[in-house]
Amino acid sequence: MNQKKQVIKKIRKNQGSDKVPALRFPEFEDDWIEKKIQDEFYLISGQHLNPNEYTTEFAEELTPYFTGPSDFTNNQNELTKWSLKEGKVAKENDILFTVKGSGVGTSMLLTMKRVAMGRQLMALGSKSSSTAFIFPKLNSLKNYYIALASGNMIPGLSRDDILKTKLYFPSFTEQQKIAAFLTVVDERIQGLQQKKAKLEEYKKGVMQKLFSQEIRFKIENEDGELVEPPDWEEKKLGEVFNSKKGTGLSKNVLDSRGQFNCILYGELYTTYAEVIFDVVSKTNDEGGTLSKQGDLLVPCSTTTSAIDLANVTALNEDNVRLGGDITILRARKNVNNTFYAYYLSNYKKLEIAKYGQGTTIVHLYYNHFKVMTIDLPSLEEQNKIARFLTSLDESIASVAKQIEATTTFKKGLLQQLFV
Repeated sequence: MNQKKQVIKKIRKNQGSDKVPALRFPEFEDDWIEKKIQDEFYLISGQHLNPNEYTTEFAEELTPYFTGPSDFTNNQNELTKWSLKEGKVAKENDILFTVKGSGVGTSMLLTMKRVAMGRQLMALGSKSSSTAFIFPKLNSLKNYYIALASGNMIPGLSRDDILKTKLYFPSFTEQQKIAAFLTVVDERIQGLQQKKAKLEEYKKGVMQKLFSQEIRFKIENEDGELVEPPDWEEKKLGEVFNSKKGTGLSKNVLDSRGQFNCILYGELYTTYAEVIFDVVSKTNDEGGTLSKQGDLLVPCSTTTSAIDLANVTALNEDNVRLGGDITILRARKNVNNTFYAYYLSNYKKLEIAKYGQGTTIVHLYYNHFKVMTIDLPSLEEQNKIARFLTSLDESIASVAKQIEATTTFKKGLLQQLFV
């Protein structure tokens, strides 16, 4: 039996093994009943529109047009296309379902009044059951639908693939209660996501004002009084930092139980932001250049664009093994490396990127950008800015952990609230 059939068989076997969920509201006792989706919902196919049948210019009277899952949004401000033709539409509370292409099985619950659908999409509408109830269950079956999709070049699902899916349903009243409860959890997640986005936007804006000196932190004089800080000096980057190179190390020497902390250059793109609070990788390999507290790390090469190389990361830990393709900036003067990680990664990002060289593989070396002009505030002002921005990042990280915990909580609920 091939892998695809094994996935389908496993998911079908695990569906409906009991007739009541593990977690239930106390007022409900009846068994859930197995039905096909077609017994409870109707399905509308999408319709392809030619370029002259839709527009990218907003007009109040036009219907939004979704060609595929990349268009999925319930935010009116994020819409990009509108239909000029009366076509197949999904209505409020319908489930948009992707039936063709790489996003097959991806779905969303529509809260806008109506949306015109392209051929990649179908819409599930209610006959007698709640779409809000069945939506999370359909999401959990995405791998099943991916495995079920046929076609080598463009995988696709038939109407019967969806309509004949067997699921267990409680009474409509219980469906509503479950959907309402999960909505509260979703609103909690959305609220946290909005809070995180606002903090990130605030951080972006305040960094611009701090590094352009529109906002200044006062410093203490010899008498302990707060006074205006001195003007920032201008220096060449090479006057403030010298450099070393990371050496050796590759992904195949990583070991979660290794005795040495290590950093690979790719992690400067994917794992770390401006400051490394915890080194996540370990190795038993004795290669690599040993870090010193206060280092700044810059990736040296990429196959994308130079802007991706303009990531400068502060490391405040000795003896971390630093792999190849990492430029290590070490201060010649007494400076705050955290300040410079924020400053260089954000305020000087575009300027650093200009020093990247190459086409297929772009390189950025110390000798390229050491001539760049940078600002040098007083150490006390550097420290205050670094503490302020670090506290913002700690707040953002705290909200991110809440999002992760609430999402994990929801996942556990879904496993227990459904049959």
